[in-house]
Amino acid sequence: MTDTIKTNTDSDLILFSTGCPKCTILKKKLDSKNIKYEVTDNLEPLVENHIMSIPVLYQRSEDKYMTFADAVAFVNNY
Repeated sequence: MTDTIKTNTDSDLILFSTGCPKCTILKKKLDSKNIKYEVTDNLEPLVENHIMSIPVLYQRSEDKYMTFADAVAFVNNY
């Protein structure tokens, strides 16, 4: 899966977002903890992996997709 996600930086976290209210909330939570991440609106990797809701936080080092609830828990425990 990791090979399908090509981005411009080597950030471990990628936020798949369309700018929806939940996306904005997750982005603010990440920013409040000074967590480095990048944002993409390319949802193709999500569709390929049968993920049909956003936002999704992807962690490269773990090759793990996190739902909104999982991502919020991840940020809260960071």
